[in-house]
Amino acid sequence: MDTFLSIFGIVVSFGLFLIGYRQTIGAKKERIAACNVEVEKIIFRRLILEGYVPNRLDIERLIDGKARDFRVQPDDLLSVLQTLNTLYTRIVESDLVPPDERRKMVDRITPALLESEAKPVEAVAAEEVEIKHAQIERMRAVTLMAVLASIVGAIVAALPSIANLDTERPELLWPAILTAIASLAMIALFLTAYRIRAAQEEPTTKSQGIEQSIRFERNVASTLKKSGANLQVLSSEVVAGDFLVERDGRKFLIEVKSWTRRVPIPVLAQLAERLRAAASSLGADECIVVTKAPIISADENIDLPGVTFLTEGQLAVYLKRPSGLSKVE
Repeated sequence: MDTFLSIFGIVVSFGLFLIGYRQTIGAKKERIAACNVEVEKIIFRRLILEGYVPNRLDIERLIDGKARDFRVQPDDLLSVLQTLNTLYTRIVESDLVPPDERRKMVDRITPALLESEAKPVEAVAAEEVEIKHAQIERMRAVTLMAVLASIVGAIVAALPSIANLDTERPELLWPAILTAIASLAMIALFLTAYRIRAAQEEPTTKSQGIEQSIRFERNVASTLKKSGANLQVLSSEVVAGDFLVERDGRKFLIEVKSWTRRVPIPVLAQLAERLRAAASSLGADECIVVTKAPIISADENIDLPGVTFLTEGQLAVYLKRPSGLSKVE
């Protein structure tokens, strides 16, 4: 009987947690996904029907307005850059848009892409603090739901013993404690599996994108220090570039981009132009763009003189090469 009641208490705890999670965090995620789709559809329709030329501020206002309509935080939605990248993908892959119109639409969103790719200002540090605070608050809410659900399940399992006035305190407490522990373990297992799946399926939000960009930039800085290079962090006043690195008498201007997929060629060309201008003013010999994944394949004929695109894994090898070589396998 005690075993049955404990199992029943665990089921009650898990069921209550699922209901609470579904009605709060789960419902919010659904609103976020719907809001992202709505923003994308609005801009896409304006591009096709009105020849709309988007800019970063207009898209930010649209995101803020739709966030209020869907009762979510703007930082939970896709960033302006992520929204524009999604639009670029939809335009390029659509067979319903004529080729000439497709090129015009890409040209119209390219200025906004370039503007959104500009180097973040100092406000990024403040945003990182806000992101961590929001994550802590979310974790507290989930933990509180899990604990309360486990307590309810433990009480349900102990109710028959409580009703029996002859039951001694140890016999009353142990089933409740074991039920609460088992309930918490089951809920923790569910949350772990759910987050692993969500991390693989859900798109990166603005807040997550900022956090990943900051983490990637720190990883690149750590790689540069381990390679023995002299590292200087550049201020936001510089036209382009995150680090100025000196090694074996050569200076490298390094820009860090947390790109994981291809970006439009005009964006790469504009970035290369800004990097060359910054390198000229800083006296750098070469410009390097470090990305998470390869952006330009070896068989592509893209002419961006003075600028090399590398992944983090290729960076240290590239800096150690003899000055006469320019390729990394």
